[in-house]
Amino acid sequence: MELINNKIKKVRLPDNLKIINIINLEDYEIDNLCVEKAIYNNTYINNFYFENVLFSNSKFYNVDFSKTKFTNIKFHNCIFESCNFNSSSFNQVLILNSQLKNSDFTNTNFYNAIIFESTLKFSNFTCYKLEKTEINMSDISEAFFASSILKNFTTYKSLYNKTEFFKTYLKDIDFSTCEIDNICISDDNKELKGIIVNFSQAAYLSKFLGIEIKDE
Repeated sequence: MELINNKIKKVRLPDNLKIINIINLEDYEIDNLCVEKAIYNNTYINNFYFENVLFSNSKFYNVDFSKTKFTNIKFHNCIFESCNFNSSSFNQVLILNSQLKNSDFTNTNFYNAIIFESTLKFSNFTCYKLEKTEINMSDISEAFFASSILKNFTTYKSLYNKTEFFKTYLKDIDFSTCEIDNICISDDNKELKGIIVNFSQAAYLSKFLGIEIKDE
């Protein structure tokens, strides 16, 4: 897996992690473990601190992870559906072949994060801060970004179809290898200033500026 942004600090997990399939919900600090084949429904795992943890082949449905910190974490082949990550933080994480659909990331911070071959469809990223993060070959379609900050952000061959970017400015972000069909922005179109796109995308985005392109 090659990265475009070589400034991102990669996950480095210790060897020989102890494997568990049940998280001790009375221990709010979880470290140096492999959480494998865990399944949780309608559970509170909020205000936790996870460090040096591999989540593998695990499933979480409608789980409250609010105000939880994830540091040096790898998520591999996991499902997080309709989960609450409000006011959480992700620092030095790898999300690989995973689903984080229809989840709430309001007031959440991502720093030194890599998202690869994963989906975050239908998720809410209101007041979300993303820095030194890369999203590759992933599906972010129909997600909602509002008043979010994208800094040192790169993306490659990913889907942003019907994604809303409300007061989330896309200056200097290169979407030229991605799909951005039917995106939604605010009426003043300020989100598009400085965006980097290919020719066909530029023709599509011109409609927001009231420009009509005619064939010769």
